[in-house]
Amino acid sequence: AVKRCDLAAIEVIEKAYEEVEVLIKAGKNHTLADIKFHNAIAKATNNPIMERIIPIINNGIEGGYSKTKDNPEVSEVVLEQHATIMQFIKDGDAYGAKEAMERHIMYGLNRCKNL
Repeated sequence: AVKRCDLAAIEVIEKAYEEVEVLIKAGKNHTLADIKFHNAIAKATNNPIMERIIPIINNGIEGGYSKTKDNPEVSEVVLEQHATIMQFIKDGDAYGAKEAMERHIMYGLNRCKNL
């Protein structure tokens, strides 16, 4: 996303992040907002392969939320990870964004596996 996104794409990512943040802080279901955040990043890559795997990403988010929704600590960690990913994208740091996204994915997989 860092190498191919423009200012408009970054604004969409920021708006989606803010929506996730509001819902998490209110203790509400943030699944759809989380999907918007991930989809905004995937679309910002302008990579047709990423566009095709969006449904897989969405299914993973829905499944992960259903398994972790009763643990507010998980939501807080996810929010922090999203903020980090977004900041690397805004800073134009492709390596940092990639590393942060990998940590985020592994965290989600490990949380779901251990439940």
